[in-house]
Amino acid sequence: MTRIRVAAFLGLLLGSSRAIAQDDTAQARELFERGVELLGDQQFAEAAGALERSLALRESPPVLYNLGLAYRGMGQYLRALQVLERFRETAGDRHLDLVATLEEVVRDLREALVHAAVEARGGATEVRVDDEVRANADGRFEIEVDPGRHVFVASRPGYTPARRELDLGRGERVTVELDASESPLPATLVVDGGSPDAEIRLDGEDVGRGRFERELPPGTYSIEVSAPGFVSQTKSVELRPGARERLSVSLEKEGGLLSRWWFWAGAAAVVSGGVVAGVLLTEPESPPYHEGSLGFVTIVP
Repeated sequence: MTRIRVAAFLGLLLGSSRAIAQDDTAQARELFERGVELLGDQQFAEAAGALERSLALRESPPVLYNLGLAYRGMGQYLRALQVLERFRETAGDRHLDLVATLEEVVRDLREALVHAAVEARGGATEVRVDDEVRANADGRFEIEVDPGRHVFVASRPGYTPARRELDLGRGERVTVELDASESPLPATLVVDGGSPDAEIRLDGEDVGRGRFERELPPGTYSIEVSAPGFVSQTKSVELRPGARERLSVSLEKEGGLLSRWWFWAGAAAVVSGGVVAGVLLTEPESPPYHEGSLGFVTIVP
């Protein structure tokens, strides 16, 4: 009794699968016929949509061939070539009439493609064409794209991406040059004077008291910090594109240890004895900060 029930259940499943397959085939044929009708009316996008749905249900050479024609009508020549290549693989002997016309269609599609040579320089770390990554370094590469509007972008950290947007015609050949270093982003400099009364100068110009923060073009700047009763301190800082540099200053009182001539003479004597060299060699390779001899502390952002 159990075996009979199992056999009946398997038979029901098999019958359902066949019914589903028949329904899919019928729907695929209906969509195919609709796609061919739209193709004849030159409604290429609508035809492609119907044929794509038919192909998802059941792949057949006629669907592939007509889908390739729909893509060609839409100006999507690369997609058309891919679909027609799949048609060639599956056509067999049953569709020799369509295969006979294939070479002419493919030749027309290849002649329509745009050939672009892209040259990236300036330290590019990423090169995109229409939002698709094509390279991760400087160099030259060649691509084929459909006619129409295309966007070429070369990026580098700390710089505004180099971007070119071009309208390219059928069969056009073009060279696209991208310099990733042409537009450096401003850097941010923050100086903490250590005291509300500390005067801060940038390249000899008074820029504030106590604390200073500003976006500046990349380059090398001289920072001077002074306050009444303290020894002024000067430091040169190099600002990299897009970087944020912070300087924290600790001023020494006038007449203090750092300002005495005999202290500096003693320091020189210590250096000549090799003591400082030995200390430096025992420091970590990558300390979290660097303390200068003038009392500046550069904090790594």
